[in-house]
Amino acid sequence: MNVKNNIRIAIESYQSGNLSKAKRYLKNVLREKPDNLEVLNLLGIIDAELGNYEDAIEYLSKSLNLFPANEIVHIALGMAYANKEKTDEAIHHFQKAIEIKPDFLDAYIYLADIFRRLGQSDKAIEFFRKAIQKQPANSTLYNLLGKLYFERGMLDESISCYQKAVELDPHFIDAYNALGNAFQEKKEFESAMKYYQKAIEVSPSNPTAYINMGIACHNVRNFEDAIRYFDKALQVKPSL
Repeated sequence: MNVKNNIRIAIESYQSGNLSKAKRYLKNVLREKPDNLEVLNLLGIIDAELGNYEDAIEYLSKSLNLFPANEIVHIALGMAYANKEKTDEAIHHFQKAIEIKPDFLDAYIYLADIFRRLGQSDKAIEFFRKAIQKQPANSTLYNLLGKLYFERGMLDESISCYQKAVELDPHFIDAYNALGNAFQEKKEFESAMKYYQKAIEVSPSNPTAYINMGIACHNVRNFEDAIRYFDKALQVKPSL
C-alpha cells in the first residue's frame, strides 16, 4: 500500500466534503499503520463532524497517548467530550491545551462557553477576560463578554464591552444592536435608537435593526415611526 497516496486521497476527499471516502482511505492506512498520528487525528475530526463522538474520542485519545503535547488534538477531544456532555473531561482537555500553548485563544473561549452553560458565569467571565488579555484588540471577545454580562443583568458592564467592540470594529452590526438592546433594558430609549440607527447605517439590508428600532419607537409611543420601521424590515426581508 502507498501510505502517502492514501492519506493524500483522504485529505482531498475530506476537503471536498466526501467524508465517507476519506474515512475509507484512512482506515486502510490505519490497518497497516495503527500509530499514524495524522490518520488518527483526521479520523477523530471526521467522526466528530459526523456526530460519532465516541469514535472520535477513541481516535483522538489514542493520538494523545502517542503524543500528548498537541494542543489542537486536546481542543478537538475537548469538543467531542463537550458534545457528549462530559464537561469535566472537556474542561480538562481545554485546560491542557492552554498549558501547552498559553496564548491559544480558542481554548479560553471554549472554557468560557462551558462554564456559561453550567451556570458558572463568574468563571466564564474570568476566561473571557483572560482571552482579552491575550488579544486586547479582538472585538469579538468584547462582544461575547458583553453578551454574558447582559445575560446576568449587568447592563452597564455589557454596554462598556459592546462600546469597546464597536470602537475596535466600527462596522460590528451585532454589537450596535446589542448596545441598543442594553439601553432598551435600561429604559434609555433615545440612546437605544442612536445605536439602532448606527446599525442601520452600517448594514441597511439587515432587518434586525429595523425591528429593534420599531420596538424602541413603540416604547416611546411613536407609533407612526414604529410602523415605518417594521415595514422597512419587511421590505428588506419579506419572509419575516
